[in-house]
Amino acid sequence: MKGLRSQKYRDTRGRTVDQYRSVLAEIDRSTLLGKRDYAIYRLLWDNALRRGKIVSLDRSNFIPQESRLMILGKGTLESQSLDTVK
Repeated sequence: MKGLRSQKYRDTRGRTVDQYRSVLAEIDRSTLLGKRDYAIYRLLWDNALRRGKIVSLDRSNFIPQESRLMILGKGTLESQSLDTVK
Protein backbone atom coordinates (compact mmCIF):
# COMPACT_ATOMS: atom_id res chain seq x y z
CA MET A 1 0.00 0.00 0.00
CA LYS A 2 1.37 3.37 -1.00
CA GLY A 3 1.42 6.21 1.54
CA LEU A 4 -0.72 9.28 1.03
CA ARG A 5 0.92 12.62 0.41
CA SER A 6 0.00 15.46 2.69
CA GLN A 7 -1.60 18.47 1.09
CA LYS A 8 -1.40 22.08 2.14
CA TYR A 9 -4.85 23.26 3.05
CA ARG A 10 -4.08 26.95 3.53
CA ASP A 11 -1.31 29.48 3.36
CA THR A 12 -0.02 30.19 6.87
CA ARG A 13 2.82 32.55 5.96
CA GLY A 14 0.88 35.63 6.99
CA ARG A 15 1.26 39.09 5.52
CA THR A 16 4.41 40.82 4.38
CA VAL A 17 5.77 43.87 6.16
CA ASP A 18 4.71 46.05 3.22
CA GLN A 19 1.14 44.71 3.35
CA TYR A 20 1.02 45.36 7.10
CA ARG A 21 2.29 48.92 6.65
CA SER A 22 -0.26 49.50 3.90
CA VAL A 23 -3.11 48.48 6.20
CA LEU A 24 -1.81 50.70 9.02
CA ALA A 25 -1.55 53.66 6.64
CA GLU A 26 -5.25 53.33 5.78
CA ILE A 27 -6.44 53.62 9.38
CA ASP A 28 -7.81 57.05 10.32
CA ARG A 29 -6.32 57.59 13.77
CA SER A 30 -8.21 60.85 14.28
CA THR A 31 -11.36 58.87 15.20
CA LEU A 32 -12.01 56.63 18.20
CA LEU A 33 -12.63 53.62 15.96
CA GLY A 34 -9.43 54.33 14.06
CA LYS A 35 -7.44 54.52 17.29
CA ARG A 36 -8.96 51.24 18.43
CA ASP A 37 -8.26 49.55 15.10
CA TYR A 38 -4.68 50.83 15.08
CA ALA A 39 -4.10 49.47 18.60
CA ILE A 40 -5.55 46.09 17.62
CA TYR A 41 -3.35 45.80 14.55
CA ARG A 42 -0.28 46.77 16.55
CA LEU A 43 -1.08 44.12 19.20
CA LEU A 44 -1.59 41.49 16.51
CA TRP A 45 1.59 42.28 14.60
CA ASP A 46 4.07 43.70 17.13
CA ASN A 47 3.29 41.31 19.97
CA ALA A 48 1.99 38.35 17.97
CA LEU A 49 -1.11 38.19 20.14
CA ARG A 50 -3.90 35.94 18.99
CA ARG A 51 -7.30 37.43 18.35
CA GLY A 52 -8.80 35.57 21.33
CA LYS A 53 -6.39 37.34 23.69
CA ILE A 54 -7.20 40.71 22.17
CA VAL A 55 -10.98 40.34 22.35
CA SER A 56 -10.71 39.32 26.00
CA LEU A 57 -9.01 42.62 26.93
CA ASP A 58 -10.84 45.50 28.57
CA ARG A 59 -9.91 48.81 30.15
CA SER A 60 -8.90 47.17 33.41
CA ASN A 61 -6.00 45.47 31.57
CA PHE A 62 -4.40 48.84 30.80
CA ILE A 63 -2.37 50.75 33.40
CA PRO A 64 -1.99 54.23 31.87
CA GLN A 65 0.32 55.61 34.59
CA GLU A 66 2.88 52.92 33.70
CA SER A 67 2.00 52.63 29.99
CA ARG A 68 1.49 48.89 30.49
CA LEU A 69 -1.00 46.38 29.20
CA MET A 70 -1.55 43.26 31.29
CA ILE A 71 -2.20 40.07 29.32
CA LEU A 72 -3.10 36.72 30.84
CA GLY A 73 -0.28 34.33 29.93
CA LYS A 74 -0.95 31.15 28.00
CA GLY A 75 -1.67 28.30 30.38
CA THR A 76 -1.17 30.46 33.47
CA LEU A 77 -3.34 32.35 35.89
CA GLU A 78 -0.83 35.17 36.16
CA SER A 79 -0.84 38.25 33.93
CA GLN A 80 2.19 39.31 31.94
CA SER A 81 3.07 42.92 31.28
CA LEU A 82 3.46 44.42 27.81
CA ASP A 83 5.10 47.82 27.54
CA THR A 84 3.11 50.14 25.30
CA VAL A 85 4.24 52.99 23.12
CA LYS A 86 3.94 56.41 24.73
